[in-house]
Amino acid sequence: SLPANAIVDGKLSRANQTAVQGLNDHIFSDYNKFVRPVPAGGLEVEFEYVLMQFVDISTTHEAMEFQGWLRLWWEDPRLAWDEEYWGIKAVSLVEEQIWVPDITVYEQIEEEITKYSIQVSSSGRVL
Repeated sequence: SLPANAIVDGKLSRANQTAVQGLNDHIFSDYNKFVRPVPAGGLEVEFEYVLMQFVDISTTHEAMEFQGWLRLWWEDPRLAWDEEYWGIKAVSLVEEQIWVPDITVYEQIEEEITKYSIQVSSSGRVL
């Protein structure tokens, strides 16, 4: 279900709970997170990786450890809604609620990921 935090008139607020619940029912009534979205023109997932710091570089083990931030964005028309009707510009969701692209770094030794909320705009743009 959608959280109560939503962007209304450009500001983050505790949106009207009835509107949030109605939007939740509208979006997720037939949404299947296991099915990849297929927008007109095909699905394009964009990404950006910001390298924050090198933690360790080992020439002996031919490995490096670094910290960074991976940002993904794409369109999922199944998550779109009429902003004028609902009065909500965007909502925050958690990754487990929606389809997310399977992005993997090949030849990684270990992975430690901190997950953050996902913002979805009324157009279906997922950030």
